[in-house]
Amino acid sequence: MCFTPMNYSAEWRRITKSALQELDPENAHSPNSDLCKRAILHAVPEYLLNCFCEREREKFAWQWGPLEGLKPAHLHLIQKHGWTLPGVRGMTIQDLCLALHHELAQLQLPEAARNAIQNDLDPHRVNAASLGFQSP
Repeated sequence: MCFTPMNYSAEWRRITKSALQELDPENAHSPNSDLCKRAILHAVPEYLLNCFCEREREKFAWQWGPLEGLKPAHLHLIQKHGWTLPGVRGMTIQDLCLALHHELAQLQLPEAARNAIQNDLDPHRVNAASLGFQSP
């Protein structure tokens, strides 16, 4: 293995914390159930993108090319869809999620990735299947 595997729980916490802050900075530290649910829904695309990058990293990373961060998504768009490097480097996370919508919708999350979010979904009555999370 040529990279440090993603800590799915830590990544999910980071993304949902950021979503809470973005959606309602004043109440991010003590969110109500509605705000938590909105943050979960807001966080899902970025989490899927990061899980997609992790899967691509596992397949294509080498010691001389660890494919850190969003580089696996960039590489995928270049190789599969013919995008240019300058074009993909300037994309926001939201742009990448849109450009990779089909791939993210078809992504089968590993058990560790699903388990990392399940504790947040259950109390807010969010069904993983309704978010498009595929099981292998």
